[in-house]
Amino acid sequence: MYEEENNLRVTCLLKEYEEAAECFRHTYATIWQSGIMFATFSVAVFGFFFSFEDKLKLYLPYLPFVSLGSILVWWLMVFEPMNHYGDVRQERCSKIEEVLSSIVPNLNMRHFKDYGAAKGFLRVRLGVRILAVTIIILMLLLALTFAFPSGLPLDP
Repeated sequence: MYEEENNLRVTCLLKEYEEAAECFRHTYATIWQSGIMFATFSVAVFGFFFSFEDKLKLYLPYLPFVSLGSILVWWLMVFEPMNHYGDVRQERCSKIEEVLSSIVPNLNMRHFKDYGAAKGFLRVRLGVRILAVTIIILMLLLALTFAFPSGLPLDP
């Protein structure tokens, strides 16, 4: 009876592990696929505006804000929340690995546990945040350049 119950428990845990790992993979695939779409949109906006620059000169100062908006939406509304969701999946998979390794003799599952232990200074999350802030600063400088082509009116 105990062994049958243990086998059922292992089967259920393996199924949950499989589903959580698949969800983890899809989460990060979605993050990067949507990031590519948002980046492509930002570049396309620039291309569109510069191909009709003479007709759209009035809107040129606002161009960086449109591109900046799409990058901000991806970073703050897609990357950060979904990255948190991926962390939750990773933690659950890590706990399942611990439980399965304690139940099944000579089993040492460590994929997600080692992945979680690799958290340190140089992580993708930090790189994305640095890149996003850099892009935001560059877009704001570009917006100022378009808004004040002859320089900022600093004279009193």
